[in-house]
Amino acid sequence: GVIDPSVYDSVQIDIGNVLLSREEAVHFVAEVVKRGRLLEFVCGGLKHSEFDGLECGSIFSPFLGLTSLTHMSLRNSSLKDFGLRNLLSGIDNRYTRLEYIDLRWNQIGDLGMESLCVVLATNDTVRKIMLGGNEIGNEGLTKLALVLKENTSLSSIDMWSNRYDSLGLKEVAAAMEMNHSVIEFSLDAPTNPNEED
Repeated sequence: GVIDPSVYDSVQIDIGNVLLSREEAVHFVAEVVKRGRLLEFVCGGLKHSEFDGLECGSIFSPFLGLTSLTHMSLRNSSLKDFGLRNLLSGIDNRYTRLEYIDLRWNQIGDLGMESLCVVLATNDTVRKIMLGGNEIGNEGLTKLALVLKENTSLSSIDMWSNRYDSLGLKEVAAAMEMNHSVIEFSLDAPTNPNEED
């Protein structure tokens, strides 16, 4: 489970589906943040590590404070609503360069979507968000619809396999009439479960 220290200086880090102790994860994040070079971070799942989704959000939150980071993937990490809120607390929209966020399969519901929408309301860098396989319902889609009326940077949103219905989709459809930046709003599951884009 220990991460090779040689990755601390990398600009692209993919730790895969790794089993980490809390101490290992905190040390890893601190070392990478200290160097400040990270552009892309990918984690294929932390479900079986020695900390829960709430802690996961707190542990990896400092990555979102890096002005170098453009891509963040924490799919299948059991973040849930409050873990996502903790993760997003690290972002400062005045300085971020974050363009891509992959949060698939994290049991995120309407409260988590609300936290994400608070960030997106004042963000002008995020282009693509992957939210497939979560638990977002109509309330979460309504929050997203409000953001889409103002946000001009988002171009791709992946929302397949959540808990919304036609009422939530109607809200988004109305917002999309005012939004000219989103060119892809996906409701279809990928044919390849490991598909990145």
